[in-house]
Amino acid sequence: MKQEPNTTRLILPMLLLLVLLAGWSYYHMVNIKRSTIHTSIELSDCLRLAAEIKTMERDPQRAQSDILAHTDLTRRIEGAAGSVNISSDSLNRIDALPPRPVSKLPYEEHATRISMDQVTLPQIVGFLHRLSDQTQDLTVKELKLTAPRGEEVGNDWQVDATLSYFIYKPVETD
Repeated sequence: MKQEPNTTRLILPMLLLLVLLAGWSYYHMVNIKRSTIHTSIELSDCLRLAAEIKTMERDPQRAQSDILAHTDLTRRIEGAAGSVNISSDSLNRIDALPPRPVSKLPYEEHATRISMDQVTLPQIVGFLHRLSDQTQDLTVKELKLTAPRGEEVGNDWQVDATLSYFIYKPVETD
């Protein structure tokens, strides 16, 4: 009868070890499965982005192919300003800048400078948001906010912004 307790003493630690080993194996398997799922999602994102890059390389004319007429852009700017209650008196200047080539790429950057006075921050954000909704390829290249002279505390700001868009301009070969 003395042999029975000895085998029980050996079997219980072995069972405990087996349970611990099974638990660790399961935990490790779950972590590997999560990692595999995460990696497959990243791979599908990479493949999608690579396909988009290939499409852009084949069809670079996603950038605007026509110059946005200054009058049309001015109308859009004035419309976006009016939609957020920026008065026409606050719009001081809308100047088209000369086009610039974009390094060695077949694109040209067209920029427009805007100057406004007595505009609140919510109006500025709303104006830029509405303008970007109306003109998809138009981006804010530069934004400068200054407090009006003589006012240290207030809600009104002076705004100088430069908006730009790109035109696809293929290199002419003779």
